[in-house]
Amino acid sequence: MFADNPQYILATGIKNKEIIERERKNMAGIALIMVYISLFILIAVIFRFIPKQDKKFLVMLVLFAVFIRILAALFLNIFLFGNGIYSPDSQSYHTEGIRYASRINIENLFILWPPPGQGYSFFVGVVYKIFSEFVSVPEVLNIFLSVVTIILIYYLTQQLSNKTAAKISAVLIAVYPSWIFWSTQLAKDIPVIFISILLLYVFIYKTKLKYFFLVNMSALLFLLAFLRNYIALFIGWSLIIAACVIPKIKIREKITSAVSIISIIIILFQILGFGFIGEKLFTNQVNWTGGRSNECTPTVKEAINDLDIARQSMTHANSAFFKEYHFTNLASLITYLPIGFVYYHFSPFPWEMNSFKTKMFIPEMILIYLSWPFIVLGLLYTLKNKFRKAMPILFFTAVLTGFYIIINSSVGTIVRWRMQTYVYLFIFAGIGISLLFKRKSKVNCADTSCPALDQ
Repeated sequence: MFADNPQYILATGIKNKEIIERERKNMAGIALIMVYISLFILIAVIFRFIPKQDKKFLVMLVLFAVFIRILAALFLNIFLFGNGIYSPDSQSYHTEGIRYASRINIENLFILWPPPGQGYSFFVGVVYKIFSEFVSVPEVLNIFLSVVTIILIYYLTQQLSNKTAAKISAVLIAVYPSWIFWSTQLAKDIPVIFISILLLYVFIYKTKLKYFFLVNMSALLFLLAFLRNYIALFIGWSLIIAACVIPKIKIREKITSAVSIISIIIILFQILGFGFIGEKLFTNQVNWTGGRSNECTPTVKEAINDLDIARQSMTHANSAFFKEYHFTNLASLITYLPIGFVYYHFSPFPWEMNSFKTKMFIPEMILIYLSWPFIVLGLLYTLKNKFRKAMPILFFTAVLTGFYIIINSSVGTIVRWRMQTYVYLFIFAGIGISLLFKRKSKVNCADTSCPALDQ
């Protein structure tokens, strides 16, 4: 009787859609609760391996960090963004993730496997396949990785200095606004930084050349290339250089270790299509002209021109700076470095904070401005006393910062990219602040090698 009535069909269809949407929201809520429970379980498991003397501080700091991030996620994603997705990159990962989730199965898993540098959408697709298409799930995974990174920073800093410095560095990372913000978003920055820090952690903490270490190093480098290929390249360079200056081992073991590490990294570069030392990746990544074959290694002039085009591609943003400046030769590029350095580390400047979005960066800029004297102090101490051990961190941070300084011309992008290097710079800020505490307690660190700092 009612089956042929168009109004009945329309009303039934609307009702069914409402029911489906309600069920979907219920499933999203259940999935999110399960993921949060899993988050706390994983953190509890990790703390079973934390030494007793560090456990109290790290438990308190991690609980605080998780609490802050959950509050930030609720405020940003629900109230500020209205359950939407903030950045264009995040929207792209979500869309591509849905596409992968609809196609992924056991048979075609390796067929769909993406090329190096484009793997995060694939990862999101796998997560969506397991938990359904709820953007909150990968966001919670980012919260987990950001919190574990705080623990890794604590132990990395302890290797270079002492527990006081380690605690300070961990607290700085925990409260760093950009680190909090991006840990609540659908973005690959957090997984990339986590893997890079874990890779450096594994390298610095190793005592002898073991197959287990080489397997871990290779797997982590491969995963890093899967997410962001040029970061894997810079880390690879850093490890190759650090392998040549490994301290406190016999010359025979040193040569064996260096040859093994360098050989494995170069083989991985070949497998990933980077070239012998990354020349193919640089050519493909930076060649924005489209007028030169990617198989040809560029001359210095062509490379500078490509870098200029990469930089100019960002000058269309409202927050762009030095729009008319061009890299015409090596001298013009070198001349630009101090300008780029200042903008990279200290923008947005106070006089540019004339909108709500820019004013949101006030806490971050205050933290960075106050940290810089201690970053310099910590770097000087590390260069003098822990240069060999800190070599991979120092080299990687310098290369990544230099790369971003050269190709970036937008303050908005700088704020995001800067986070990737300040996670490391806060290690040195913690060391610098701890040195100040030592001086205040009348321990003379200027004329000694500061053995107390290594305890």
